[in-house]
Amino acid sequence: TLLAGVALIEEYVFQGISAHIVYIPDSCREIGVYAFKGCANLSRIHIPAGCAIGEFVFDGCEKVYIFGTAGCGAEQYCQYHDNCEFVAE
Repeated sequence: TLLAGVALIEEYVFQGISAHIVYIPDSCREIGVYAFKGCANLSRIHIPAGCAIGEFVFDGCEKVYIFGTAGCGAEQYCQYHDNCEFVAE
């Protein structure tokens, strides 16, 4: 779980981490390009509504289930990337 108040997740910042589940706080407004690149263990991430997702955020990850609000940017992101699946909360 990231700390409340985080507004931006920088590019490549979590590249290769071994986390399985990540919770992005409601304060986050953007996830940078390749932020979770190569996170082979990442299987589940919770992304708040209103958070923009850069290209290739999950590049090199296996299947990532993205939990969020229906109609949000995370749902749209999953429509264009094969290695993720959106789950409405």
